[in-house]
Amino acid sequence: DVWSSADGITWTQEIATAAFPGRAYHSSLVFNGKMWLIGGDGGTERNDVWSSLNGITWTQDSSGAFPVRAFHSNVVFNSKMWIIGGYTGFGYLNDVWSSSDGVTWTQETSAAAFLARSNAGADVHSGRIWLAGGWRGIVLNDVWSSANGISWTTSGSGPFTARDGLSVLTMNARLFVIAGWSGGFTNDVWSTVNGKRSVKSNSHTT
Repeated sequence: DVWSSADGITWTQEIATAAFPGRAYHSSLVFNGKMWLIGGDGGTERNDVWSSLNGITWTQDSSGAFPVRAFHSNVVFNSKMWIIGGYTGFGYLNDVWSSSDGVTWTQETSAAAFLARSNAGADVHSGRIWLAGGWRGIVLNDVWSSANGISWTTSGSGPFTARDGLSVLTMNARLFVIAGWSGGFTNDVWSTVNGKRSVKSNSHTT
């Protein structure tokens, strides 16, 4: 199902049963005036790509262009959509893929420098892709960035506790790490200008 809201308070169900098969642990983003839904798990991991101009009518753009996965990360960077890592039944991934149209996908690297992982947070900040935290049997808190999606460098471990299922967002020229799972569900918020020195906004673990 697909829901929308103009204010975060009142929500409208746009469609109860969209054309794409039901799933979780996928990724979604906005690119070239469309909403995109990529991969995920619907009983098995998937590698289909769907797009929509209105949230009601969905078109399958590709399937099989990259290996199946769930719990992967996505960003829009340099006029392309990017897929980073994730998990399949065969294990954790650290490959990186990009596409300018959702149909043709290019493997930018089969094994990035960062440890293979799932459920990491990612966003674009200061002209680079940033990847933080995640899971590969243990929770992680390392922070990585790339100017091209191929070569990755680390700024070391973040000051926040290791976690997966976190959100990484950019706002007001700062990069934010928000919540996640770290032996318990958290609602702390951290931010940084350069990916190295972070400031804690609040902290609580339940």
